[in-house]
Amino acid sequence: MSGIDVPEPPRSGAAVPTDQLRDAALETVGKRYATGNGPLDRQLWLHEPTLEEVCLPPYGFVSCSPAERAVYDHPAMQRLRRVAQLGGASHVFPSAEHSRFPHSLGVLAAATGLMDAIDANVALDARTPQPDASWRLGAEFTTAERVLVRLAALLHDVAHLPYGHTLEDELGLLEPHDTRRKIRAVARIADWAPVRQALPDHSAGTRRLLAGVTLEALIERLYADVCGQVWRRGRSHSVLDVVLDLVARDSRPAHSWYEPNSFRIMFCRELLVGAVSADVLDYLPRDQAAAGVQAGSYNPRLLQYLLPLIPPGAGDQSNAETRLVIDLGKHRRVKTDAVTAVHGLLASRFEMTQIVYRHPVKSSSAAMLDRVLAYFSANGALSTAELRNIEDECYRRFADEDDILRIFAEQIVVGIKRQSASGVDVGSRREADEAVLELLDLVALRRLHKVEFSLSPAHERELFEESIELYAGAAGTQNRIALAHQLEEDFGLRNGDVVVYCSGPRPGLKNPNLWLRLDGDAVALLSLDETHTQLARRVESVVGEYFQAQQARFGSLGRFEILLANAAIAQLEGRGLRPHFTQVALLALKPWAPERSKAIRDMLAEKVNMELGRIPGLFSSTSSAARAGRQGSPTSGYPNGMPPLAGVAVAEGKSNGN
Repeated sequence: MSGIDVPEPPRSGAAVPTDQLRDAALETVGKRYATGNGPLDRQLWLHEPTLEEVCLPPYGFVSCSPAERAVYDHPAMQRLRRVAQLGGASHVFPSAEHSRFPHSLGVLAAATGLMDAIDANVALDARTPQPDASWRLGAEFTTAERVLVRLAALLHDVAHLPYGHTLEDELGLLEPHDTRRKIRAVARIADWAPVRQALPDHSAGTRRLLAGVTLEALIERLYADVCGQVWRRGRSHSVLDVVLDLVARDSRPAHSWYEPNSFRIMFCRELLVGAVSADVLDYLPRDQAAAGVQAGSYNPRLLQYLLPLIPPGAGDQSNAETRLVIDLGKHRRVKTDAVTAVHGLLASRFEMTQIVYRHPVKSSSAAMLDRVLAYFSANGALSTAELRNIEDECYRRFADEDDILRIFAEQIVVGIKRQSASGVDVGSRREADEAVLELLDLVALRRLHKVEFSLSPAHERELFEESIELYAGAAGTQNRIALAHQLEEDFGLRNGDVVVYCSGPRPGLKNPNLWLRLDGDAVALLSLDETHTQLARRVESVVGEYFQAQQARFGSLGRFEILLANAAIAQLEGRGLRPHFTQVALLALKPWAPERSKAIRDMLAEKVNMELGRIPGLFSSTSSAARAGRQGSPTSGYPNGMPPLAGVAVAEGKSNGN
């Protein structure tokens, strides 16, 4: 603690108790702050990370500054106590009930550990200069970098919602939580209502707490002095702008915005969003411990090989070009444990994605939520503006996983009433609306649909890739709903009995955008194939097979699934139609070619319609309109072009004939 008077250790060599050191620091810094000896003392008081302690496994006691405590005590951060870290994974791993709040504190601790390790590595590497190396050793972290990286680490998940990764990454229904707009929106909320919604009923003290200073105003008040040191002269931006530049996925910060000797923006950003980031280093061991899963073999020894290096050709502002690089040693003395440590980290991410993050039961709840939100978006009951209202309500009301389902239902009901008031005929689809809305209750009660049909790249890769192209992400939303609708129609099932899940080609994959140093020079891992230099060939000979295999493994995680409600499975089983359902699903995914597939489709249609008492092949505008009203959206066949199987019910056919 530079500039703080603390007792000297006893001559015997015994350590001074931590609480004695802390008390001495508090007393000394407190006196300086009280005397008002200038902004430096104020910063020392606000940002000295030894004055507050939080007990946080697995780190033990994590030291925080008074400013950081004020930030994590703000309602925007306290809300994260209600947001489960693993979302629907607790349906499978009951002990995985930890929240985003300890994770946020853990990322602060992990970021500090990264910076401490890198500074120690700089001091050690400086003792063994490599005069022939084209990459130069960078500097240790400045005070401003440490303070602002810790703040950004604390706030990196501040806009996270319950079921966030499911709704954002897997389904593409909501804007990602780590965009500039979403983080800024949460930072500007001034009225919080975590328990009671009617503010006039609150006491004056409660109103002051819930309608107090915004998070944006708070961090501006606490960190403006530090930010004043990092912006280039002539530029004046807020503290929140710095945080967004560090953690928002859609930020594109420029070196020229910052003083390079005070703040290396891209280097600091890499610590928070890169392949070896504080976020990854915290959530992997935390999630494994909570879920009771042992995945991979990440070794903290990796931190010993991280260095800040400046590439050749950097100009006058060379510090701004600093990169985070993993040192592999020399060609004749390769640090094989460094290679193993990097591979262990990536392997741990893969295995957690496979075992926990994309568990089939978690995917079932994702598909059920997808069906509800996409269905009501398609029929107009849930607009984009209303989805944003749901987000705002979740933030203000400290929503947890059950609360967000309740808020979804409330907003959908409001949307249906709005449609009815504007003259839309909602009565004709009431039964369908209620059946689909019931899926929210089933998710809350863990009455989840079961996988009936599945495709993976390991089997029938070509068909899987075609299915991904048609059904994945936000672009495939309506196709997923159309497929589910048509299967329900053809097999006489209720609305909501069929849901579709499509993961995308490489779920959970984040490109390991790592720089590796060998023999004093560095090369980007992702450019080994394109960089035809002797250094690239040497690095590839050391690490290439590890990372190529790792990239391929993520490709094996892709899944396309059709899931059924338990009652629907029993219904199909009772009528002997379950094998036919699988055959029709497979036929509906293949590119429709009548010359090859029509005979099979007609045979299946005859069997299914005979069992269900329908006349195959008789379709009228009246029956199509009836089906459209029943489902809530038109059904004119399968997304691949295959005609529907269902005919008109026998009684309806006789009526029409008379």
